[in-house]
Amino acid sequence: MKILKSLLLILVTLFLCTGCSGDNFNSTIMLVTQNTDFNDNGYSHALWADLQHFALQTRVLTLANPDDKPLLDVVTTAVQQKPGLLFISSDADSNPELEPLVKQHPEITFVMLDKQEAFIQPNYMAVWVKSNEGAFLAGYLAGRMTTTGKVGFVGGIESASIDRFKYGYLAGVAYAGQERGQKITVDARMAGTYVSQGKGAWMGGAMYDAGCDIIFCAAGETGLGVFQEAAQKNKYVIGVDVDQQDLSPEHVLASALSDYSVVIRQVTDMYLNRERMRPPADTGLHSRATGLALNERLVPYNVTRSINRIKELVEAGRTLETAHGRSIRVPDNEASYQEFLKQL
Repeated sequence: MKILKSLLLILVTLFLCTGCSGDNFNSTIMLVTQNTDFNDNGYSHALWADLQHFALQTRVLTLANPDDKPLLDVVTTAVQQKPGLLFISSDADSNPELEPLVKQHPEITFVMLDKQEAFIQPNYMAVWVKSNEGAFLAGYLAGRMTTTGKVGFVGGIESASIDRFKYGYLAGVAYAGQERGQKITVDARMAGTYVSQGKGAWMGGAMYDAGCDIIFCAAGETGLGVFQEAAQKNKYVIGVDVDQQDLSPEHVLASALSDYSVVIRQVTDMYLNRERMRPPADTGLHSRATGLALNERLVPYNVTRSINRIKELVEAGRTLETAHGRSIRVPDNEASYQEFLKQL
């Protein structure tokens, strides 16, 4: 009996020690942005809201950049708060200047959002949403609904992430033009900023005056200026990242979604469950990471039905058919867009 009690005591002690072994795990999650704040009614605010879902599960921190400092300075400040998992949102196409800091802090897992990898480190990865697929649907919508034969695109800063929106949209417009047997012109402009509503209003007003009746904005807060012009001139606009219909219900046809909650949830779950960290396998229409939120009061049923048909094809990984019987895929950069046009 004494031997049995001793064995039970040993087992209990081992069990308790095993339970204590995870105490050193750092479950703190943090989000840092290069933008001045998270209040853009779009991408940055959506990232902030997505991370708040984990606030009851673990400690969640956020850090904006009100003093407009370089990203390296902002991330250095974030590192001092000792997160275990650090999500980073920046304006640049890539941020190789972060590599020395990442190497200095192997205890932190760094995740770049909406970017491709700038370097390789075991505690670093980049993730992005296939926003070109949602933008293609937005372009198809614009191409089907334009009455002037001219639509617009306003982007923020030149980058691969904006290229996904831009060339997906241009391809969608061209695809709709093929269906209509009509050449549809796209006035595509870059604002060079994500935070100037004034510049967005100026650009949007000029484009509407030049004949565009629908403009797709992928420019953060700058795009909100285009929304103002759409309301004043009684034209249409397509929003981005989140459903922006409420900003102007009579003028927002739809919003091309870029739902990073899918990415953040999968990456955070992997981290908290202590799994091997890796980018999510699917971040397109199939995973609902992108899509098109339609304003059903403004979009006719026959157009909605056509959009749903195309959406199902892209979701299933199947190619689109051209009038010539060729199979084509949704492009995400200029090179693949030019190839798309050749096949079209």
